[in-house]
Amino acid sequence: MSKKKVYDQKHLSTSQRIHIEKGLNDGLSFAAIARKLDKHPSTIIKEVKKYRTFQPYVSDPKRPSRCALFKECTMRFLCDEKDCVKMCKSCFNVKLQVAKCSYLCPEYKEPQCPSVRKAPYVCNNCSKSKRCNKHKAFYIAQNADKSSQELLVSCRLGINQNPVDIAMLDDLISPLLKQGQSLA
Repeated sequence: MSKKKVYDQKHLSTSQRIHIEKGLNDGLSFAAIARKLDKHPSTIIKEVKKYRTFQPYVSDPKRPSRCALFKECTMRFLCDEKDCVKMCKSCFNVKLQVAKCSYLCPEYKEPQCPSVRKAPYVCNNCSKSKRCNKHKAFYIAQNADKSSQELLVSCRLGINQNPVDIAMLDDLISPLLKQGQSLA
């Protein structure tokens, strides 16, 4: 007979969210955090992905970061220079110390930390976090708990209609129901 683990189906508490944040800060896996909290690992993953806080990299507007598509980019002819046939990523602004395409290209994309796209989906335990020049994400228990509570409250508020709209719908639907029309 297999002993299948039974998990409680309750919402995460503030203390559990603090344990998740501490586990992520310590570099624990989702499975290890889940074992400590007696939750399924997918619950922890969903929690982290849903309530992580994104922090954009604030760069000097005169000196933007290198584009996320820099390696595979083949864009040409963005600059105003005559007879320029080089790919724009090869044109370099000596004064700003950056490729010209990073501020001329309409398809420019801010670079995003690869940790955000795969597990652990946050930069909590990243050693390069302080000097990284990419958009980052962090799991902060206090923010996660606040967002979760706001979501629970907003879901329980009821329908998002004003009395005038409800009266208009009533005037439209009630006569049809009295005539025997179904709602489906």
